[in-house]
Amino acid sequence: MAEKRSKKRRKRRVKAYAARSVFFIVIAFVVLLLSIGAFRLVQNFQPADSAIDGGDSIEVKKDGTIYGYIEEDFSKDYYETDGLKSMIEAEIAEYAKISGSQTCVELKDFSVDNGMVNVLLVYESAQDYRSYNNTVLYTGMVSELIEQGVSFDRPLLSADAEGNALPSDNLSSVGASHAVVFNEKVSVKVPGKILYHSDNVSLTGKKSVVANGDSTESAVIIY
Repeated sequence: MAEKRSKKRRKRRVKAYAARSVFFIVIAFVVLLLSIGAFRLVQNFQPADSAIDGGDSIEVKKDGTIYGYIEEDFSKDYYETDGLKSMIEAEIAEYAKISGSQTCVELKDFSVDNGMVNVLLVYESAQDYRSYNNTVLYTGMVSELIEQGVSFDRPLLSADAEGNALPSDNLSSVGASHAVVFNEKVSVKVPGKILYHSDNVSLTGKKSVVANGDSTESAVIIY
């Protein structure tokens, strides 16, 4: 894409928005206090920590769309929900201009419940998810992804009880199966039963995994 944008990884996007909200509100607060001569209050003011990481997850749909769920702590008084929602909508609009599509990324849900903000972003394709969040996400048939240059060069364990490894030189045996390749610390759900997975994820169900630790290597699911 010709026009480059500076984007944080998706799992930290809401936290970044919240931090920006805090920054601007704190600045306005400082100006107000200075105007009434209460500088000592400013000296003692300590802004709260940014929202902690929540339960981010990705769901790959049969039609190729990607559902991105974000859950973050939004309990701090300085956070303003309308402002956060507006920031998300503005960034979606900016991406739509660049991509030339008004439906490539859509905000389907924005709600706050018990101090937690819940966001659902729907992406038309893995490419939109990848570009919008500046991260790694590939989906499709194993054979097609290999042709695109996506690497499967890591141990792939069977999802059955034995957990036997799939030899890297035997990928042709699963060429017609589908795969997801990603590198975020998120939960991932796929529309079919998982056959193989890389060793840096853990199975949480027949169709879902969660990324382990802080591995910087891409994770792989074959289903």
